[in-house]
Amino acid sequence: MNIDLALDDFGTGFSSLYHLKNLPVDILKIDRNFIIDLETNTNDTAIVRALIQMAHSLGMEVVAEGVETLGQQQILEMIGCDTIQGYVFSKQLPNKELLTLLLEYDQTVLSDDLAQQEN
Repeated sequence: MNIDLALDDFGTGFSSLYHLKNLPVDILKIDRNFIIDLETNTNDTAIVRALIQMAHSLGMEVVAEGVETLGQQQILEMIGCDTIQGYVFSKQLPNKELLTLLLEYDQTVLSDDLAQQEN
């Protein structure tokens, strides 16, 4: 069994650099407060870029929380964020609707893969 430890809401509250140093953290989740103004605030962009670089240097994966726009997603991808979560993909869904969405996504991916193989 493999268990990963994620440090949630990093940059706010009780999540601090001290925890990165002293806990066996595998995943750093950047708080949405740093993501909200990513497109308009160069300080937020600089902070998020530095957090991503630091986490990668420590062998951690990075998750950006609260991504709501395509612009935020593109910036995060450009600066090396590993995983993105938020409304840019979907709002919270009941189980049945989530399953339907995932099945539709899977069919789209399979169709795209088949089309590429034919070319």
